[in-house]
Amino acid sequence: MGAFDGQLTSLIWAVLDVETTGFVPGHAALIELAVVLSTRRRYLGVYSTLISPDRHVPSVISGLTGITDSMLIGAPSAADVLPIMFGVIRLGVAAGHHPVFDWQHLQQVKSAGLSLSTPVCVVDTLKLARKLVAPVPANYRLGTLSAHLGLRHQPNHRALPDALTTTDLLYYLIDIAQTRGVSDLQGLLRIQSGHLGV
Repeated sequence: MGAFDGQLTSLIWAVLDVETTGFVPGHAALIELAVVLSTRRRYLGVYSTLISPDRHVPSVISGLTGITDSMLIGAPSAADVLPIMFGVIRLGVAAGHHPVFDWQHLQQVKSAGLSLSTPVCVVDTLKLARKLVAPVPANYRLGTLSAHLGLRHQPNHRALPDALTTTDLLYYLIDIAQTRGVSDLQGLLRIQSGHLGV
């Protein structure tokens, strides 16, 4: 049975988060990446690494993430890290909070000669939260949702805490979806796309 087969309760999830030197894909470089691999709320593996961007980390990013140039000295390059991380991601169903941001940045490494393809499907906890969370929070930022829902982890603009918080949120949303009769990945993707069907 593959990672995409079976019921929601038996799927393996690969939750991704990245930190970058900026906000515009193509003009920013990766500085941190984390993947949390889990199933049935049990961690199968937690992978996190700083990444050398071969450029200065702007002060606004250091202020947001706490990541400084000195922390990245000796860190591996994106070319070294990403093939390993993509291998981990392929073990499960990819997920993230507004993952289009993460994947747009990851695709920029193609210019370095890496062949990295976006997964067949990516579950977006931001889109799911907009459909499933009630009462409505002040906004759908990860930190707001974590506080609103009383999740175990809190994000802090670092890849691993954010990926762990997104994993918490994912399982919370799966629980809600199941109360609405959704039992498999396709049903979850229908909710995400706005076609509830429940």
